[in-house]
Amino acid sequence: MKTGSCLIVIIVAMVFISGCVTHYANPDISVTALDTGDLLQEPIPPLDMYTADFLIKNNGTVTFTNVEVHITMSPEGSFCHNQEQTITLPSLASGQSSMRSITFYEIGGLDCRYLPDYQVFSDPPQ
Repeated sequence: MKTGSCLIVIIVAMVFISGCVTHYANPDISVTALDTGDLLQEPIPPLDMYTADFLIKNNGTVTFTNVEVHITMSPEGSFCHNQEQTITLPSLASGQSSMRSITFYEIGGLDCRYLPDYQVFSDPPQ
């Protein structure tokens, strides 16, 4: 019984500690889609390859670590598919910008148009 109690205490402590270091939504980091018109589309039969460029900028006054930008590309057409990707940056200093690209594939010949949406998460500032 004593061993079982110790095990439960250890598990509860691990759950509590892991909850203390979770990412949080970061409003200080902005993401701008650089492809305001059409995305770069390259046919690779039987698929089309799309490339989208994003500018990620830390508008805050502190450095953020473990930055994750979750990007969802929502299609305007009914036959195209949602595309989701995550961009990970180890750190982003105050005022620092980083340009990143994502590439994804769709069924060829559909001429899909996408609207980007994003969420930014990071470790809390120290």
